[in-house]
Amino acid sequence: MRETDNKSAIDFTTKETIPLYEPTYRELVTLSKANIRQLLTIGIADSDEHIEKHFGGEMGLIEVIQGYIKLTDSLYKLFETEMSMFSKGGGKDE
Repeated sequence: MRETDNKSAIDFTTKETIPLYEPTYRELVTLSKANIRQLLTIGIADSDEHIEKHFGGEMGLIEVIQGYIKLTDSLYKLFETEMSMFSKGGGKDE
């Protein structure tokens, strides 16, 4: 689900004038959680050889999952901070 109607989102432009969309913290949290689910699926469904090849074994996969969990937590805190700023009137005008 993309929040393209979000007026607080910022469109950036590259040198080639291609507009880029900056995702909100809420969208980043959703994407990070999706990555965690995908990695858990890999851990359950993929062969030990595949996990060994791409992650250096089960412990490597667990470390990647833990990294995404920390990232998700940090993004959620940023999302909460952003929302509290808007609710207190400290955000940008719409």
